[in-house]
Amino acid sequence: MSLEATRLLDLLWERYASEVPYARTFARLSGGRFHNEHIALRSLARQGGGTALLARGHVPSST
Repeated sequence: MSLEATRLLDLLWERYASEVPYARTFARLSGGRFHNEHIALRSLARQGGGTALLARGHVPSST
């Protein structure tokens, strides 16, 4: 995985863990090792975010 991808996953984990306090507790109780293997786009469900944001670089424009 590229350094940029690793940084993105780390950033998304930090954001998620700040909004879901028990996530860090679960990671700690399960041995403290956390391996981020995917992104749930529903977790980016904010205005201007989610699949619409990520699609910009991957889906051809309809214009």
